[in-house]
Amino acid sequence: MFPLNKISLCISGLFFCSVVYAQNNTSPYSSLGIGDVETSWNNRYTGMGNAAVAMSDRLSINNANAASLPELADKYFIMELSGRWKGISYQGAGLTAPYNSTADIAIKRANIGFKINKLWGSSVGLQPFTTANYSYKALKNIEGTDSYLSQVSEGSGGVNQFYWANGVRLNKHTSLGLTTSFLFGSLAQTESLVDNEGTTSLYTKKNVYLRNYYLNASLQDKRKLGDHWTSVIGVTYSPQTSLLKETTDQLYNSSDVLLKESALTNDRFKLPTMLNTGIAFISRNQTTYTINNNYQNWSDINYKGVGYHLVNSSKWSVGYQHSRKAKNYFGETFEQHVVQLGAYGGKTYLQVDGHALYDYGISAGYGKTLPQSGLGIYGAIEVGKRKSNELNLLNETYLNINFTFSYRSVWFKKTKYY
Repeated sequence: MFPLNKISLCISGLFFCSVVYAQNNTSPYSSLGIGDVETSWNNRYTGMGNAAVAMSDRLSINNANAASLPELADKYFIMELSGRWKGISYQGAGLTAPYNSTADIAIKRANIGFKINKLWGSSVGLQPFTTANYSYKALKNIEGTDSYLSQVSEGSGGVNQFYWANGVRLNKHTSLGLTTSFLFGSLAQTESLVDNEGTTSLYTKKNVYLRNYYLNASLQDKRKLGDHWTSVIGVTYSPQTSLLKETTDQLYNSSDVLLKESALTNDRFKLPTMLNTGIAFISRNQTTYTINNNYQNWSDINYKGVGYHLVNSSKWSVGYQHSRKAKNYFGETFEQHVVQLGAYGGKTYLQVDGHALYDYGISAGYGKTLPQSGLGIYGAIEVGKRKSNELNLLNETYLNINFTFSYRSVWFKKTKYY
């Protein structure tokens, strides 16, 4: 039987994540589409440039590839909680201090993982899929006149991902995985007209509700390359998916009196086909070199708005990891600490005023295991830039400080398989 106190602990952790991680950092580009699509796995491979698709570990959950779950240790359950502090500095578009920087901290992932039997590993988790948080001001012409009012646009929200991932080992080389998710969330958007005296005359509220199921199939194949080297190929694939999109619009005056409310409208927002591929080379089960490519086919969706449209994106990541291992009192191997380095870069899915946006950066990570307590602590730093070659567009320089806390404990007194 599963210990009830441990199940309660895991469920409480997932609920805590759902309540807290809704906070997010200001990003003007998140006003486009359904917000910024999350580009980090927020796990122990963040310091490797998020090059995680070909990675696996006995006592860590790799939420980037469900096919890695059969590698989990047999008799343990693992619970992980990840967060991120993010600071952004903006350049261009006429921004000056103190309006050119922002910072925030948020919980980004909570999940549990365990082995069901010797061939089958499973994990349940909750994490953001997209986030939106923006506030900006622009001038709006009063039709038929030479006068202008200030238009203030604000938005917040995002799409959450609750998932159940399963991986099965087919043979000593190959494992297959499937992640079944439910995507759900809402976007709240407000536009206000403000006169020269700073008084709001009218404002509109738009609420967008999104939901649907989402699938991701995955593979890992591990092969020996001589006495000291091993290669691992990793692949994940998500088909094009349509989210049900429900929208309501409301018009208010300066006294917050509702003037007009539109009927609920139903529409669809399509998510693209996504393909993530990678290969890792591991020496003596300690040193790892890996490279990944994350491709997203947004062009088939043909989604566009005023001044922008979504295009195919491709991001490359390379990573290095050195893991120092030792044996505990019971003769079991555990990881004393891990050191990581990484780099990434590529074209994002946003094209603004005909100009592509690029995202690139470097990363480093360090983790330590406390074997007697069952705790693991991991931290990573990412320094990057999201920019365009067009000088008049807004560029973002960001610093991410990621942290993951893990707790491991014996799931069964004695390993049993049925």
